[in-house]
Amino acid sequence: MRNILVFGHSGQLAHCLRQAGGKKGFTIQTFGSGEFNLITQQVDIIDFILSRSDCEAVINASAWTNVDAAEFEAAEQAWQINAVAPALMAKACQKRHIPFIHVSTESVFSGQKSGAYQPHDPVRPVNFYGLSKLAGEQAIMEIQGHNLIVRTSWLFSRVGHNFV
Repeated sequence: MRNILVFGHSGQLAHCLRQAGGKKGFTIQTFGSGEFNLITQQVDIIDFILSRSDCEAVINASAWTNVDAAEFEAAEQAWQINAVAPALMAKACQKRHIPFIHVSTESVFSGQKSGAYQPHDPVRPVNFYGLSKLAGEQAIMEIQGHNLIVRTSWLFSRVGHNFV
């Protein structure tokens, strides 16, 4: 069975990955702040991933998504989770020669385009949340590994808070 390590445990994406992974022959191991705190344990991220010899890929489903708090009261936490931690994950995956998938956001764009954004459209975040996510993307792109960045506008499922 193929083993995938997922940072993020209680969010919608991690929940759905756990649910779907078993049906497709994957073992999905999710880690939330209770098991691995991306702010206080950043120096350990690389060692943690390198020590998981059974891990065949890493997905970063974690993020600081409280846009208002990122702007006003928790900028440092948002930066650590959205920019610094993903770069460390990508670096560890590069060393292990395994794929790294990072989930980002459309907030890296200005929102002014009339129509759908394309992956190579110019980025221009309009808030600190978008800036922190863009910094994470840029750091990942500088690391020459098997990296994939997926930008999404909104996640929705039967669990969690969403507009469905």
